[in-house]
Amino acid sequence: MLIIQANRALWAVSSLAFAFGVSAQTVTTPLEPGLWQVNTRPEMVGGQMMALPRNTRVCLTEDDIKEGRIAVISMPACQVQAGGAWVDNALTLKLACRGLPENAQYRGTLEAQGKTFHGRVEVVLAPDKEGVERGHIVYHQIGNWAAAECPAPKTQGASQSPQ
Repeated sequence: MLIIQANRALWAVSSLAFAFGVSAQTVTTPLEPGLWQVNTRPEMVGGQMMALPRNTRVCLTEDDIKEGRIAVISMPACQVQAGGAWVDNALTLKLACRGLPENAQYRGTLEAQGKTFHGRVEVVLAPDKEGVERGHIVYHQIGNWAAAECPAPKTQGASQSPQ
């Protein structure tokens, strides 16, 4: 009986959505599009790392968010690619890294809540012949929404007006 009532309720909502032109598949993004301030703090696991936290500004479009292309890592060898998988407010980042040893491991996650997010990207370099890990770096990110509009990109080589 409960299943029949639930199916009727779902049908009623779907019918209303269709009547008003709203897709039943409409998905809201877990983050606000716009300009984001991202603080990245690297940590060397099991050792000392003298790198300072880095603050960057990132412009995220609605498509970037839907595709999971959230540029949170400040590591030149790794880039966040489109194709990350969202499950509710958690994103598994799709990373592409170049110049790392063949058996290096890297993974990233991000948890979003509208105008803030917390992320973590781990890069583990393969163990050497003695089984000792050559490096394990964790990049911790905190993102805060700054503005709905992103600044226009600066043009290179802009001509100066004559005097």
